[in-house]
Amino acid sequence: MTALLLAACGADNAPPSDSAPVAEVITSWTSSGERAALQVVADAYTARGGRWAPLMIAGFDNAGATGLARIVGGTPPTAMSFVAGPGYDDLDDRGILRPIGELVDPAQLRFPLPASLVDKVERQGRMVALPLVVQVQARLFYSRAALAAAGVTAVPSDWPQMFAALDKLKAAGLIPLALGGQAWQESLMFDAVLLSVLGKQDYERLFLQHDAALIRGPGFLRAVEIFGRLRDYVDRASPGRNWNDATELLISRRAGFQLIGDWATSEFAAAGQHAGADFGCQIGFDGRLAMIGGDVLVFPRSTRGLRAQKLLAQVLLDPAVQSGFARKLGALPARLDAPLAGMAPCALAAAAAFRDPARTVPARYMTLPKDVDGDLTDVVSEYWNNRETSAARMVERFASVLLNAT
Repeated sequence: MTALLLAACGADNAPPSDSAPVAEVITSWTSSGERAALQVVADAYTARGGRWAPLMIAGFDNAGATGLARIVGGTPPTAMSFVAGPGYDDLDDRGILRPIGELVDPAQLRFPLPASLVDKVERQGRMVALPLVVQVQARLFYSRAALAAAGVTAVPSDWPQMFAALDKLKAAGLIPLALGGQAWQESLMFDAVLLSVLGKQDYERLFLQHDAALIRGPGFLRAVEIFGRLRDYVDRASPGRNWNDATELLISRRAGFQLIGDWATSEFAAAGQHAGADFGCQIGFDGRLAMIGGDVLVFPRSTRGLRAQKLLAQVLLDPAVQSGFARKLGALPARLDAPLAGMAPCALAAAAAFRDPARTVPARYMTLPKDVDGDLTDVVSEYWNNRETSAARMVERFASVLLNAT
């Protein structure tokens, strides 16, 4: 596999020198809001003389598999989207990724990033992934009309208040909690519950230090029990539902709450709804701590399309492009020096948190190898979907995976 990958990345299939540089970008950004955000990059790229040719594939894993197949097949794409973290370590270890400093003047890479993102895009002092946007991974969205119809007059700020609100929504015949019943969404919700119960210090001890006593302590068990209780407030059609279809339940006023990332803001915008009037949002279940992650692009080594890679890197580093992309997505630009004018209210509310290390924690996928993260996701999903699994059993399974992680 290594030989195939390296040979593929050395293939010389360069287009004629007089042709416009074609940017073939493989991404899983397929929702209406994500497509609108990607169009900002496309417009900027074509305005600078390039030709935009994206390959948008539903499903993060599907998009990644397609990119790897292209690399092995000798036709690597110009760039591939990833979430910031260890997911592209193997590609970098094999020498497949082109450092961003080879595409632009290294001086252009001296811009401020959120502290928790820096070491997720650099390897041995080299930037190997180009950060594009920073997001709150777990944000509580709510339909103001649905809450009003159920007599919920205040957004919950603790778990007793949350369960009281969920009960009112259920009694009113509405879906209390809209969930896309896919393993990654279930796992995201569990992490948000965990953060609300443990707080910043213990959450980071758990995922950064793999503290055995903490995993088997009362706080972790309480988080598992709260998470399990939330199953009573999700509708039967949840299994297999996409995240944006869950957001549509809030847009259509059929559901009260959804716990999902910043990107859901773009779906409300596409539906003509406005924060404060039609929907609301807060950071996590209690509005205190922001679990952050980010989207990046990586550039496979290849003589094919080098001009396109250089042009695309220049475009993506433009603060105005980052701002435009983030604005459409409802998130924030990765560059802290990019303008924030016109950003969604939900994003602006998170801006202060992003700039305060005391208020942020990294999303789990940014802290663990992909296989370990995947195994933990399976543990969470199995517990969510099998009520015969006890909370204590889930704790032990979670502990077994995390404590054996290398």
